[in-house]
Amino acid sequence: MAHVNGKATVRTRPHDRRAQILRTAAGLFHERGYHGVGVDEIAAAVGVSGPALYKHFRGKHDLLWHAIDSGMARFESVTADGLEELLDAMVALALERRELGVLWQRESRNLNEPERAEFRHRLRRNAERNAELLRRARPELGERDALLLSWGITALVSSPSHHRAAPDGYPALLRAMVSAVARSTSLIAAPPVPVPEEAQTTRASRREAILAAATRLFGRNGFAAVSNDDIGAATGVTGPTVYKHFASKTEILITALNRGGEALQLALDRALAHAPDRAGALSAVVASYADFAAGHPDLIGVLITEVTHLPPEERHANRRKQHRYVAEWTRLLRAERPELSEPEALALVHGALTLINDLVRLPVTRSRAHLNDELAGLALDVLRSGGTARAGAERETADRPRDTTRRSA
Repeated sequence: MAHVNGKATVRTRPHDRRAQILRTAAGLFHERGYHGVGVDEIAAAVGVSGPALYKHFRGKHDLLWHAIDSGMARFESVTADGLEELLDAMVALALERRELGVLWQRESRNLNEPERAEFRHRLRRNAERNAELLRRARPELGERDALLLSWGITALVSSPSHHRAAPDGYPALLRAMVSAVARSTSLIAAPPVPVPEEAQTTRASRREAILAAATRLFGRNGFAAVSNDDIGAATGVTGPTVYKHFASKTEILITALNRGGEALQLALDRALAHAPDRAGALSAVVASYADFAAGHPDLIGVLITEVTHLPPEERHANRRKQHRYVAEWTRLLRAERPELSEPEALALVHGALTLINDLVRLPVTRSRAHLNDELAGLALDVLRSGGTARAGAERETADRPRDTTRRSA
């Protein structure tokens, strides 16, 4: 009870306190990761006590589930009679809830198994619904191709979650990127290929075997959910044996991230050295990344999602490497498209990278015969879309007939 001018007043609870707590928790999970945030920190950020927070949620896990569930429900509630209306709504929601991409991709692994299964089912069902609208707008698309493009659109609308770039006209720019994928002719007609079983090849070096197994587990389950016993079991040794090769689980993560960053830089250097000319440099670099990502999907997952688990000094060093790599793409894009501002080019680059990063880790891509080329083509479609001066024109020409010589039946 408070007092004003000597009179007792009753302090009323804000009517949206539950929603306020949920928004704050989602923002903190996005920024620092589920394991980097405590309930008391969430309560303090809202301005309530821990016990007051528990009146609305059972705990941190309950907060995470509701943050993910509420975002999924928003996308499920979108009703659209046509493709353009659907894309408008998805872009608007993505910009309103910029934290959702990271929560869905990185933090959903902290849900319990029934919750994870439900979330994945709903995400897949949403992608299938959007694929139907794509096929209605583009009858020449087969089911597999429409589903791939639908997942590509989902990846793009999640891209604002992975960066802070917000150039003038960003909604129109993101809308142009999404339209570029929805209207892409970069898919290559080919029947599906058999998906090989995952090989468990014996390594001559025990250290390399441990690193490979840990990278796979970190990429699929998350660093925090993996123990040294898990890594040892996947390698055929006991957990304590891991310590003969790495001082800690964190050292394994640092090694994997450093190796991934160095490999990407070497691939970029090689692509630039062999580019036929300046105009072909961007295409060569994009192709090199698509090849690397398609060949190392688990390592790509670790590079994207697990940096938050590093000690501060290592985390900042890895972020700097990533920024330098993105800066090379941005430089090449602006050389090809000088009309773009630096923020516009950066936003386009993040969109293209997110598209590749998400698609390589989906089951829907594993049976595609020309995945590397398709990924590179879709990424280039994104990079060559938009620009605030061109976004309106993109929308006006979206329904014009396109060359279909490379489309799948």
